[in-house]
Amino acid sequence: MSDSLPREVEQLTDCELNDLISQETGCGPIPAGLAPLDTMKVRFTTVINSDKPAVEEAVHCFFLRFNKFQVAQYGREIPLVSSYISI
Repeated sequence: MSDSLPREVEQLTDCELNDLISQETGCGPIPAGLAPLDTMKVRFTTVINSDKPAVEEAVHCFFLRFNKFQVAQYGREIPLVSSYISI
């Protein structure tokens, strides 16, 4: 058995591949919430580890960027619920 995919399958996007698998297995269509993923804007480009410190760091960085946006947009930071809780 070969490790590589056929050329026509290799060119498919993630959603197109899921759709093909769905059609060939008869398991139904891609759930509506996932179906448009190929056409949506990419919001996250970084992959993080799934451990607690990595998730905490990602959330912390998100809030730092969000606070900078608030200062630029509104001239001040707006308190967030997350500033009052710890993960």
